[in-house]
Parts: sequence; structure tokens; C-alpha cells
Amino acid sequence: MAAMPEQDGNAARAMAGMLGAMGQHGAIAGQPPGSRTVGGRAVGSPASETHHLSPPAPRSSPTMASNAPGLCCLSGTLHEGTPAGEHFTYKDIEFYLAKPAVESKKAIIYLSDIFGFPVVNHKLLSDEFAKFGFVTVYPNLFFDDPAPFPRTAGFDLGKWLEIHNFDVTDKIAQLAIDYVHETFPEVTDIFAVGYCYGARNVVHLLMESKLAAGYVAHPSLITEDELRAIKGPLSIAAAETDEIFPEEKRHVSEAILKEIGATYSLTLYSSVEHGFAVRSDLAVPNNKWAKEAAFIQAVTWFERFVSE
Repeated sequence: MAAMPEQDGNAARAMAGMLGAMGQHGAIAGQPPGSRTVGGRAVGSPASETHHLSPPAPRSSPTMASNAPGLCCLSGTLHEGTPAGEHFTYKDIEFYLAKPAVESKKAIIYLSDIFGFPVVNHKLLSDEFAKFGFVTVYPNLFFDDPAPFPRTAGFDLGKWLEIHNFDVTDKIAQLAIDYVHETFPEVTDIFAVGYCYGARNVVHLLMESKLAAGYVAHPSLITEDELRAIKGPLSIAAAETDEIFPEEKRHVSEAILKEIGATYSLTLYSSVEHGFAVRSDLAVPNNKWAKEAAFIQAVTWFERFVSE
């Protein structure tokens, strides 16, 4: 088994209990045909691989500030629109880039949920951040193996999470930061947004003081110890109905952030569910309002920390 970073230890143990099929992150037996390697680790799976449903797993753990992804993470609505940005490859990783109309000193690293690149919603949101003046860099965290959208009957979320662990995706998030530094020297302030899965990548970056501020919506997989170790401002957008980030976990997170003296905000949106900030059914007026309000929450939060 490959060595595992310290930050993944507690989460791996918790996820082992919650996802059944999982042990520690990175426990991959060999590299399947058609997979790729990042930092010496195999990721991705061939298109022909068959996934199966794991038995329902427990939904709580005393070490987690937000639970592991579940079936509510595998639903949502595709939005309409044509992305205006551009695709490029940097150090063998595919990226989507949305640039503002004028030169900017502020950038966002966009870290998606498990559906990744095939779901156009993420690129459309990246374009919106660019309209507000942020260079927005969105890495393809999952190569050619995102979770299927809509969910297929045989998809095994536990096995998928075991392959696409944070030892891999944290490195990709760091590559996005490296790209900004190399390509946009005028940028002085780097922020990050994370949706569901990507929220934990944001917290890891905050733990390493890599961001001016972070924003997460309906987060998953974050441990209490990780949240306690952040070293930068954090804003959270939460859904009223969310088995991944339920009321209990919200209160735990609030207590931790207060305990460590963090600069933080937490906004709770009524009558919406997990995934609302990126996959809401916009035909429902309240869903549309909540999604747009959560987006503005991120923008105004980041503007507060733009250096003069």
C-alpha cells in the first residue's frame, strides 16, 4: 500500500466504516488498463469496468465534520448554456480556464463535485466567476472517470472514491495553483471554491495556507481535525436538507470554527437539498434563488479578502 499523507489518516479510517468497500485512501491493487498516473499513483478506470452497488453504509462518525458522499450526491439537474472558456493541458492534466475581460489580480481554483467535467454546470459557474473579475481555473480532478451523471444502477461510489482519493486530487489542486503563478504573474490573491467532494480539497489548501480565502458548498468528507487546522477564512453554504452535512454536523463545524478563532461565515438556505449550489432544478423559483445567492455569497466573501 502506498504511503498516505497524515491529513488523510483520520478521514480514511472514518470512510472505511462509512463506505464499506474502502480501506485507507490510495489502497489500489495495481493499475488497471486505461488508467493514468499522477505522482506515481494509478487513477481512473477503463470504460468497460463494471461497477456494483455497495450495501448502504452508516452515515455518521465522531471524527467527521461532514459525512461521506451518498446517494444524494448522485442526483441533480443539468443546466443549459454554452461554456465560454477554453480547455488546455498543463503537466498532463486537463483544465478549463475562464478569464475576465480585463487583467485581474484575483483568481479562483474551482474544485468540483464527483461529476466533474462532463456536467456543464461547473463550466458555466466558472464563466460566471470570470464575469466578476476572477481568473477561474478548473482542473479535471477525475480524468476520464468521473461519477456517471445521471447515476447508473451499477455504479459503486465507495470503490470510485477509493480510486479518486485525496492523495491524488490534492496534487491536482496544487497544480492549478502552480499554473496560476506561472501564467498570471499579476495575480496576488488566490481563492478556491469547492462543491461537495471538492470542499475537502479547499480545506486542505487552507490547512497549508495556500489561499487568501476559501468557500465550500454542501461539503463532504471533511474531518473535525482538518477543519480545526485551517489557516485562512472560510465561508460555507449549507442546505437545509442534507444528510451529508446535516444540522448536527453544521453545529459541530460552527463550534470548531469558533473554538479556533477562525474568520468564517455559514449561510443556511431553506427548502433546498444537497447539491443545490451547482445542480439545482432552476425551474423551481426557490432553487434558482438559492443557487444564485450561494454564488454571490462566494463572490462577496472573496472580495472581502482581495489585497489592496
